Amino acid sequence: MNPVFNSKDLGRVLSLSEVEDLDTCDQKLLYEELIEAVTSIDSTIKEISDLEKRSGIRTDSDWLHRAKKKRRICLEFAARLNAALGGMEPPKISYEDAYKKHLREILTEELGPKAIERIEAEAAELARADVGRD
Repeated sequence: MNPVFNSKDLGRVLSLSEVEDLDTCDQKLLYEELIEAVTSIDSTIKEISDLEKRSGIRTDSDWLHRAKKKRRICLEFAARLNAALGGMEPPKISYEDAYKKHLREILTEELGPKAIERIEAEAAELARADVGRD
């Protein structure tokens, strides 16, 4: 699956595989746009979380899932651009971590965030019972 990003600054939709083909000026412009997008997403998530704490109204888990997915895609693009611009290489992750990350993403897309939350809660409860913390 090749993620895409709709760049307002460049006025076009780019796939992750295209970022290295951009000229340096466009790469820098896109990198700044991505960092701004991540900052904006983080700020919005924090605001929504604070509102949830104050009001007691639960955050829409589907919205939160979409926001985090957009953030993850922006970070993927930024890491690729950082490497292309001569920055540090994106950190290498272990096979197990990569597997867990992709498994969670696929399960969340297939089952939805609410189902994953229920499954995780059940697994945590069973694990506590296994180790005698219940």
